[in-house]
Amino acid sequence: MDLIGPFQETTRFEKHSYAMVIVDDYSRYTRSYTMKKKSDAFDTMLRYIQEIGMPDAIELSAIRTDGGGEFNSTEFENYCRINGIRREMTTPRTPEQNSVVESQIRVLTVMTRALLIQSKLPKSYWGRAFVTATYIRNRISTSANPDGQTPYEMFFRFKPNLANLRVFGCKVYIYNDQPDRRKLDERGIEGIFLGYSEKQKSYVVLPRNAQQLVVSRNVAFMEYTWWNRC
Repeated sequence: MDLIGPFQETTRFEKHSYAMVIVDDYSRYTRSYTMKKKSDAFDTMLRYIQEIGMPDAIELSAIRTDGGGEFNSTEFENYCRINGIRREMTTPRTPEQNSVVESQIRVLTVMTRALLIQSKLPKSYWGRAFVTATYIRNRISTSANPDGQTPYEMFFRFKPNLANLRVFGCKVYIYNDQPDRRKLDERGIEGIFLGYSEKQKSYVVLPRNAQQLVVSRNVAFMEYTWWNRC
């Protein structure tokens, strides 16, 4: 695992400046999280463990990081000691010793930049683009895995469903299911597609004139039509 940041702009919704990338060394399955400050690294690791739920065939036996203070806190050390997790630290100024995550960060950064440029979204959307890039990366085969298997397939032991992949930043309409909706009110609310939910089989959308994201399954996509009222 490693951190990237601080970014020049904070994320639009959470006001986060950092991203934490965690890579499974065996499968290259990756999860990314945005954070407000470096000291949130320990809580983010706990969130990762809670959300992933280790598959039966995988055991968390070691964590490899650099020597940054965010990974050397007392709570971090105590958690690893109590749970029998071996700590592996890289030598100062030798990022190649943690090349798995360093390489992944470079790839995700390039993908994030491409998503933002294509969608014409402001840089403050980098958080959603970074998480979406990670989602896509897990579903692409890599030379590190045998027989062209994707990281998702190696980690969870079954092939991912690619039918839900959509164009990041395109215009969408989500079903208006508000309880106070009247007969002549619009049935579809215009919005922008900002990625996928890792917890549900749903999409992350920012509705028109809204200040927070929503997760919905009832989404109609207008791919290659950009929403320019951000």
